[in-house]
Amino acid sequence: MIMAGVYLVGGPGLSAPEDCNVYLLENEGELLMIDCGCGLSVERIFLNMEKLWLSPGDIGTLILTHAHVDHGGGAAEIVSRVGARVIAHRGDVDALEGRDIVKTAAGLYGIDYKPVRVDRVVDGEKETVNLGRQELQLLHTPGHTQGSIVVWGDFPGGRVLFGQDIHGPINPSWGSDWDQWQASLKKLLQLKADYLGEGHYGIICPAQKVQRFIADFIDEE
Repeated sequence: MIMAGVYLVGGPGLSAPEDCNVYLLENEGELLMIDCGCGLSVERIFLNMEKLWLSPGDIGTLILTHAHVDHGGGAAEIVSRVGARVIAHRGDVDALEGRDIVKTAAGLYGIDYKPVRVDRVVDGEKETVNLGRQELQLLHTPGHTQGSIVVWGDFPGGRVLFGQDIHGPINPSWGSDWDQWQASLKKLLQLKADYLGEGHYGIICPAQKVQRFIADFIDEE
């Protein structure tokens, strides 16, 4: 547990080496998952939840921060098992739904990507999602992919930013764009988060370290 209502349930050492970090939020008995790993370890992620006395069947929402297989490869299985609705940005919908497999980066991992239907398509720069009484903010942060988003919210323990692949990398075959990425990083600095849940670097805190981590990827020249 990272703080009350915020958990890390998947990632290297917790589920599969290929997985991104998988975060789970709980409020008033409702569960929301942020990314879900590559699809090789859904059962392990569910077991990790059960050890925390959290039921996989209570996952009502799965937010996919972008289309890469290490973040969304398990989505189809999770939906089939627990019926969660999937939220993602329009910029990555074609990849997630199987119409542009190259942009899932599945070939890089040697994984057979299983497409998933996106139930709620994020169109704008900002949207909100409710989890019980908790309001979460979605922010479009293109650059790593065209449909990259972050999730952030104010919790009793402080402001938490689920930034996922803040570190990049940039690859044109995925639809990456350096200038967009740099602009997105500057947006994230303005959020002044106390905690950062990064896709591969784990939890970073306090606020000064979060700011430094993001700023280190900004090219000021």
